[in-house]
Order: sequence, then structure tokens, then C-alpha cells
Amino acid sequence: MGEGECAVEEQPKKSRHRKKYLYSTILQQMEFYFSDSNLAKDRFLSQLISESPYIDISVFLQFNKIKKLNCTIEDIQKALKKSELISLSEDGTKLCRNKPIKINENSESCTIYVENIKADASHETLSQIFSDFGKVVYVSIPKYKHNKENKGFAFIEYESEEQATEAITFFESIGCKISSEKNPEDLQSILTFEHVETAENQVKSSKKRKVSLEDSNDAKKIKIDNEQKLELQADNIEDDGKRKKKNKKEKRKLYIKELGMQILSKKEWKKLRNRYLDLQKKKMKEFKQYLRKQHSGKKKEYSKDGKDSERSEENDDAGISKLTYTPGVIVKLKLLEPCTDVKKLKSEVRLLSPDIKYVDIPYSPENDEVYLRFGCCNSAKDFCTKDFMGQKVILAAEEEELYWAKINNDRSSKFQKLSKKQRGRDKILKKADKESVKHLRFDEND
Repeated sequence: MGEGECAVEEQPKKSRHRKKYLYSTILQQMEFYFSDSNLAKDRFLSQLISESPYIDISVFLQFNKIKKLNCTIEDIQKALKKSELISLSEDGTKLCRNKPIKINENSESCTIYVENIKADASHETLSQIFSDFGKVVYVSIPKYKHNKENKGFAFIEYESEEQATEAITFFESIGCKISSEKNPEDLQSILTFEHVETAENQVKSSKKRKVSLEDSNDAKKIKIDNEQKLELQADNIEDDGKRKKKNKKEKRKLYIKELGMQILSKKEWKKLRNRYLDLQKKKMKEFKQYLRKQHSGKKKEYSKDGKDSERSEENDDAGISKLTYTPGVIVKLKLLEPCTDVKKLKSEVRLLSPDIKYVDIPYSPENDEVYLRFGCCNSAKDFCTKDFMGQKVILAAEEEELYWAKINNDRSSKFQKLSKKQRGRDKILKKADKESVKHLRFDEND
């Protein structure tokens, strides 16, 4: 009995401990969702609040962070009882923010840019590292769409500008601040934008090198620190306490330096990014001028040969021109059974008559009609005399006119999809590719 009683007493303690941890995690996450910094950036939540101050709890159960906790509506209700920011509705099914939203207009000055973060870095780990310098209110980690991995950089927002400045000065003291004169193309945010795969490999290799080179030096430094502690304990207790604090600070510096992260204020990062964009615009402008010169040179050549630009346009439109109406060339073939293998049917039909220009098989599970367009009416008549499964009829009168109208409509819609105009950067890059593969021609005198 005694053993059984002990077992019964231990179980609720463990479950109570788990529930307490779950409730504190839910409370922390929900208060983040309703925080000023998140609502300033979260369009979905801010739109819901603008429509109605009360939001249904079931909406939050669809959020990824809440999903991972495997919690219920009752868990959220119990967790938010201690919240000073969020209150429940009378029926307990909806949530509302108690305090008015305050938008930080100086958020850019409170934000720092961090690069060379670890591949498995999360919002929690980054906020834990940078919370030594002040209260972290928002962490943004851009990720790739195809594999959901982080791009090697992040943005950390503090509650005040002073806290962000403190973080920058600390990283500058350990030589981990990015220079404002750095080449913008070397920034991780720009590398990952332009070259996805190469940027990932560069980040991984740089991290490995930094750790491997500094491991031996760091181990020696820690050993020396430990020996110094033992010697100083015998001399003086007060001096030992001061040195312990210094050693803690040095260890902290070494730990952050070992992580290999580089930081910069968001304002300075924006300046570097804008410098990069200006360079891109300049290059694009120069290339556009080059293309205009090439185009004007071609126009002069056309004028010398006696060709007008209007003729070239007519030739371009010729490919999209309507087919000429030819009576007696469309054959409707009614199959004995619905078509199941389109490729097989097309090959069998073409074997009977090489003059078939187009085979139209409407995509439908119960379709048993096929339309064949021939080059001339004699070929259509000849096909109708051949032995092939199904009933063969040459279209005529109104039925034939309707089908020809359908052909031209289908062709025009198809060509419109194929000839979608490219605009902006994509259009210029396509022209650049065409220019790069052109052959160089030399005169006989050269």
C-alpha cells in the first residue's frame, strides 16, 4: 500500500509541473502576438483587430507556434488568466487586448542587423543571446521558401535606441561590427538574394573555419583563467571576487566572438543596401543605352535595304493570323468507346492518312468524339472510305462554321498566353542573354 500511495502522489506533481510550463509558454507566446512590435508588422492580426477587437481563440490554434504546443482552447483560457495585456470575453471563446496599441515610430533606430547566424538558429536562441543588452521585443529571421532554412541573417528589435546602441558598442569592442565601408555585395542579405546555393555553402564553411581555428586558443585561455583563480584565492577574497567578474565578462566576450556573428545598425545596413541598389540601377541604365544603340543600328540597316519596320510587324503577326476557311476538310469521328489513350489514338489515325494537320480530342472522361482537320477535302473523303473503328462524318453548313470559329478562338487564346510581354528587370535580362549568345561577324578587311 505504501509503495502504491507514493506512486499516486508523484504522478500529479509531474503533470502539474508540465502544465505550469505549458501555461507559461502559451502566455509568453500569446502576449507576443498581441504586443506593439508584432501588431505593427503582422498584417493578418492587425486586420482582424481593426474589424473587431475580440478575436476567436480557434484562430490562434492554427498558428505554427501554438500548434507545436499541442494545446487546447481550455489550456489557452487557463494560461491567459494571469495576463495583464489580454483579457477573455464573457463566454471565454474570444480574446481582446486591454491596452491601446502604441506604434514605435523610432523602430528603425532600435533595430540591428545580424549576419552569420547558425543554420538552426531560432527566435528563442537569438533573443536569449541579445537580451543581455536590453529587452528584445521582436526577432525577424528571413527564410527560403523551398526548404524553410534561414538565410544566415536576422533583425533584432530592442525596446529603446539606447539598448540597441549598447549591443553595437559591445560587438564593436570584440571586433564583430560590420564596417560601414564594406562592399554591399558581400552582405549576407544581398548574397542570399542573388545567389541562393553559393551563399548557403559560404556561410556553412565560414562557420566551421571560425570554430576550428579558435577552439585551441579558447581552451588555453580558459585553462589560464582557472589557474589564475586558484592562485588569487589564497591572496585576497575581495580581489578574487573582482577577477571572477572580469573573467565572466571575458568568457562572455569569447563565447559571442566564437559564434562568429557580425552586426550593424539597421540605418547603416539600409545605406549599404541603397548603395547596392544604386549600383544595380546604374548598370541597368548603361545596358539599356547599349541596347538602344544596337536597336538604332539595326533600324539604319533596314532603311538601307529598303525594308520598313511595318513589314517586320506584319511578319510577326502572320504567325498569329487566323486559318483560312476551307470547306470539307473537317471530319468528325465518333468512336465506339470513349478515348482512354490519347497518344495511341493520334498515332493510329495519322498512320491511315499522312495529310492530317490536326487531331482535336476534347479532354472529357465520357467523350467519344474526335475532330480531324485535313490539308484538302480529297484527303478527308479518302479517310472516310477507310476501315477504322467508329462513324466518320465530314462537317458541313452551320456545324462546320461553328467549328472553324472554335478553331480560331482556341488559336488566338493560345498565342496570347505564349506571347506575354515581359517587363522591367526580367525583360532586360532576357535581352542580355540574347546579346551574349550572338555571333561576332568580321569584315573581310579585318
